[in-house]
Amino acid sequence: MNVNRSGYYKWVARKGTKNRYEQDREVLTEPLSKAHSKHRSYGYHKLAKMVREEHKKFPNLVKGKWDADAPLKLIASDMAMIRHKGVRYEWTYLLDTFNNEIISSHISNVVGDGRPYFRIAWIASNNPHPLLNIHLQLVV
Repeated sequence: MNVNRSGYYKWVARKGTKNRYEQDREVLTEPLSKAHSKHRSYGYHKLAKMVREEHKKFPNLVKGKWDADAPLKLIASDMAMIRHKGVRYEWTYLLDTFNNEIISSHISNVVGDGRPYFRIAWIASNNPHPLLNIHLQLVV
């Protein structure tokens, strides 16, 4: 068969899982079909532009100035993918850019789960520590 062993085992491990293109197709099929049912004469490019424009865009308030002059003035969030014993986890955390301290975090084994952002925001806003007594406004 002229297939090396490592390539074969990677293929076996991937078997049954969807690649990035199949996942994108799954996510975009519904919005594109809804847009197509409303505008049957539009082509793919116009429909794709409509679907992209439906997403909310937020202004860049930081504009590259990451130097906070006080604690909790500028908080950033990030997500890291961790794989442990074949299970993928998403570690989502809030970072205070003043001292690069992680002020809240959450781990989920559901890929693409948005709930950790709300969970860590709730934890940060309900923390009894006086420095963390902040109220975060979540925009949905």
